[in-house]
Amino acid sequence: MVTLSGGHTIGLSNCSSFRDRLFPNQDPTLNQTFAAQLLAICPTNTSTNGTVLDVRTPRQFDNKYYVNLVNREGLFTSDQDLFTDTRTRDLVANYATNETFFFQQFPWSMIRMGQIGVLTGTQGEIRTRCSARNNPTLVNMVPDTDGNEESASAVY
Repeated sequence: MVTLSGGHTIGLSNCSSFRDRLFPNQDPTLNQTFAAQLLAICPTNTSTNGTVLDVRTPRQFDNKYYVNLVNREGLFTSDQDLFTDTRTRDLVANYATNETFFFQQFPWSMIRMGQIGVLTGTQGEIRTRCSARNNPTLVNMVPDTDGNEESASAVY
């Protein structure tokens, strides 16, 4: 999971996804300068702005995500926990200092994740929103060929 989290070297997030690091009190694991930058983007706990996941190289797939964690500049609590936790700290530090090692491990981790048993048929579901389970009282929605949502009678 530490390796796959390196995918956060590219991407964006809304304030609502990391506001718990700023409000009501600042997360003590957050770098003070970085926190000030985040507060400029998200001045209130209801701000709807967003920012990049990797402040160093937001459009490049590299190991700077891990450098951010070492410098206490992880955007999400779950990301920063990878460096805070003694069980994963050494691997984060290795990736931060050895990009080649990260590049070797990332594809292998993706392959292993792809081998996890996928739920199909009535055992799984296609989420209408990736960040939340579907409401079990509503009929599952699947995109039609035009990209519009239409109801489906089958459970996926």
